Amino acid sequence: MRAMLGSGATLIVLVLVTWALVAPTWRVRALRVTGTSDPQLVGAIRGLPLLGCDAFRCDAARDARLVERLPAVARAEVSVAFPSTLVVHVTPRVPVLVWRLAGQGYLVGADGVLIAPVSTTSGGAGSALPVVDDPTGAALVGVPARPGSRLAPSLVGVAAQLLKDLPDVLGRSFALGYDADAGLVADDGHGLRAAFGDPTRPPADTPGGVAGQVAELRAILAMLNQQGLQAEWIDLRWGLHPSYRLMGT
Repeated sequence: MRAMLGSGATLIVLVLVTWALVAPTWRVRALRVTGTSDPQLVGAIRGLPLLGCDAFRCDAARDARLVERLPAVARAEVSVAFPSTLVVHVTPRVPVLVWRLAGQGYLVGADGVLIAPVSTTSGGAGSALPVVDDPTGAALVGVPARPGSRLAPSLVGVAAQLLKDLPDVLGRSFALGYDADAGLVADDGHGLRAAFGDPTRPPADTPGGVAGQVAELRAILAMLNQQGLQAEWIDLRWGLHPSYRLMGT
């Protein structure tokens, strides 16, 4: 009799545990997003298929990968707040510059990911960021220009450094663009263009990096200024062997 009572009690416990695990109480029905207050990003996360799993068996790693596919998200962590809430903590991707592709500007992260189109309204996102103009979209090498597409991170890094360093050499009115043949090209707005190339393709003979190229540019301009000359083209893609062409020659 005692054995039967013991077996019955065990069965009851198993039934109760099983019921507790599969009961609607443990079904994830709510989503909480932390790490951002951007309504567009929060809305995009809420639109993902994250809800409906059993709180004890949600695949947090899979959910994090889904969230990280969003171009605006650099990293995501997912956890369950019992009994029925999924918590998504995101680290947004921070734009470092605007890359204007065929006339449309895109916010770009340091890793080269196109985050989102730049707002066309005054004061919109990206209005304070420096710009690289790529009129033919050559830097994407055949990849469509859309959020999630990716520029080479090394190219974005060089562009960001040039945008930071060149105002001291060429003045605040200079513009940086991307050319299919010469790569990154700076225009001082007064007839001078200087080519810095593309670190992802030859010629990439720049042992001194961006700092070395900027130093070479400064030295060439100082030398020409002493001689009363002005260059219209300076090619800094060849490292220790830069070349230049004088105005009107």
